[in-house]
Amino acid sequence: MSTDELIEKLWTVSTINTVLINLLLNSQVNKNLPPLPVVKKMLDGSKKQMAKVLSSPTDSFIESAIALTNKTLLQIDSIMEQLYVSTIKTTEEKEEEFLFSDDGLFQLEEEVKKRHEAEVKTKQLQELITHQELEEPEEEEKEKPMFARQNDPNDEWDYLEHLNRLFDTYRQNSHMLLPLFWHTAAKELLSYESDTEEHKFAIKTPAETIYRLIRTFLSEAPFARLMQDMKQKHNDSNLSLSYLDSIKEKINEYYVRVEADLKNETDSDKVIVKAEHELETFDMGTANLEKRVLKYVRDVCNSLLTQAKTMSHRNELESIMYAEATIMLSRLNAVMIATPQMEFLLRAMKP
Repeated sequence: MSTDELIEKLWTVSTINTVLINLLLNSQVNKNLPPLPVVKKMLDGSKKQMAKVLSSPTDSFIESAIALTNKTLLQIDSIMEQLYVSTIKTTEEKEEEFLFSDDGLFQLEEEVKKRHEAEVKTKQLQELITHQELEEPEEEEKEKPMFARQNDPNDEWDYLEHLNRLFDTYRQNSHMLLPLFWHTAAKELLSYESDTEEHKFAIKTPAETIYRLIRTFLSEAPFARLMQDMKQKHNDSNLSLSYLDSIKEKINEYYVRVEADLKNETDSDKVIVKAEHELETFDMGTANLEKRVLKYVRDVCNSLLTQAKTMSHRNELESIMYAEATIMLSRLNAVMIATPQMEFLLRAMKP
């Protein structure tokens, strides 16, 4: 064998060894091995190629080189097997180590705890819904107010019917804005209802008082003449929505106060004191308003307060309702004066 042929064969062996060593080094450094069947195929191919190149032995040196190279290839093959086994074993050990470490056990416990809490919450929610469905009718009954507002007024005592007849009779010749203000209050009062006759007294008393107030304005001197004069001088107008809301607010406050008095068993004398204070600060408006109208409203309030005092030693419940009605009518009077249309009318009435 010539020197050139020998060098070529040795160069071939060196090249193949270098490729295989690089494969091992890269695999060790990168921790990323190609599939084992692929590596084996590469080794087998290298063996066949070397066997082909070195198939013609010439001397002992060449034979030794061939033997050494084959031994090296076998060693590399064995190392690759060990490396794969070691990699798989290391991965399994790490997984097992994590599972039984503090962190692994903690995560496992947390996962089990979360699932248990979710199941408990779901069960509690179902029980709560079932309990609410069973208890709902009783809760509604407990929360029902003593005085409940309805969409339509309940004219149990025919006050609204009588007022409608009065309006039909006097509308042609009398200005109706002042009666209309108090008619709105009476209608709102009668929009509430109660279950007991005793509590209905709180509805009937102020509604009847306002009915008589309106009847006086339309049919008795000097108010009937004032209404007729205003009809000739000014057109009727309607109350603005904002002041309708103010009327509703004062009447709702009245029923809330009465209910609180009865539930808390408030002494009637305490309510009477509040009513007395209310009349002491009764709003008579500015000097340019017609005082006869305002004075008459105050006289009606004083009459209610007198009834409250009279009943204080005979019927606590009725005494409280008379006193609260006094407060309510006094505050409605303040709303009346604050209404621009009403304030204009009261100024126009003054001689």
